[in-house]
Amino acid sequence: YVLRRPNRKRLERTGLTVVSHFRCRDMAAGGQGAPLVPLLDYLLYHHTSRGRIALNIGGIANLTAIPADAGPEKVLAYDAGPGNCLMDLAVRRATRGRSSCDVGGAWASAGRVHPDLLDRLLAHPFLKAPPPKSADKDTFGSAFLDEALLSEPGIAPKDLLATLAAFTVRAIATSLMEFVFQRERFEEMIVSGGGARNPILLRGLEAALPRIMVSRADDYVIPGSAKEAVLMAYLAHETLLGRPGNLPSATGASRPVVLGSITPGGGFFPGR
Repeated sequence: YVLRRPNRKRLERTGLTVVSHFRCRDMAAGGQGAPLVPLLDYLLYHHTSRGRIALNIGGIANLTAIPADAGPEKVLAYDAGPGNCLMDLAVRRATRGRSSCDVGGAWASAGRVHPDLLDRLLAHPFLKAPPPKSADKDTFGSAFLDEALLSEPGIAPKDLLATLAAFTVRAIATSLMEFVFQRERFEEMIVSGGGARNPILLRGLEAALPRIMVSRADDYVIPGSAKEAVLMAYLAHETLLGRPGNLPSATGASRPVVLGSITPGGGFFPGR
């Protein structure tokens, strides 16, 4: 049983051994505790002759760059910028909570991008910071959006969605060009997360990165919707076996460390 954060009542109710708190030890070793997914991305997607980028567009967009025929120590991974968080926030505001996302990119496809607003969004200092780096829900949250909208308070929702979608695409593409493509050659980008179901984002990435083949994680070993669950199970498995689950090249930690805390249940004790 895997939890990112332990809930004591839940532990007692299930009686199961629980692995939780995956980020803490990486942080104790000088890392940022994130991203967690690079080791799984490496196992799933490394290739002997093709450089691949695993891009997850969840609330935040994070990527794992895996050079061709590279060992895990050469993997570069970090949070690139906003994913769906700002678009979802804009939809919730426009519909007063009746909808939580722009299904199929319908609103964004009907709007037009406001260049001045896009430039203000792209001025966020996080985007210029070199990796390793990680963002949270507050980095690109309500306060950030409110400040950016001060000069355009009457922008139509569809135009706002179009501009925020363009922001997500530009942040990802610019990050790749500045921090990834200058190091190695990459031929393919594999997209997962909710953003993989947004055709506006996928078409935008294809246009911004014409030399990269853009595909979806659903076309590979594990469906994109199952990736986070598989990640948690894999990290827990490595923890129980006493094996490191972080990649220092991604998190900035000083060394590989075993992640997670183990709360025994049902008579299980690690090492037996």
